[in-house]
Amino acid sequence: MLLKLIPVLIDKYLAGAVEIDVDALADSHNNVVIGGVMEHIEQAGVHSGDSACILPSQTISPSCLTTIRSWTEKLAKSLNVCGLMNCQYTITVDVEVFLLEANPCASRMVPFVSKAIGHPLAQFAALVWKVT
Repeated sequence: MLLKLIPVLIDKYLAGAVEIDVDALADSHNNVVIGGVMEHIEQAGVHSGDSACILPSQTISPSCLTTIRSWTEKLAKSLNVCGLMNCQYTITVDVEVFLLEANPCASRMVPFVSKAIGHPLAQFAALVWKVT
């Protein structure tokens, strides 16, 4: 029997999966904006610092993108994020979405995402944090 106070890590190898990075921005009023959904070219498991990525994603189905956007927004609200947040997902060959991790902080991909979308996410995060 597991106690509710003890975190448990459950790990599973997902062969052939694709990894997705999402950078989002949230404020203290539960507004969440998805800055970008970036697809890793290599299979999941290659560190994002060593992988090639593409933004916007090219091979992810609309239904998976909807799930990823929905989960990211729910996570930001549940964690009371105020500023930047990075989520990493994987999509299996059976088209099943898994959350790998959610970090209520900026990722090293924020400058790339900002340049790709034409909006300074880090600057916006600083303004959101300052206002709240």
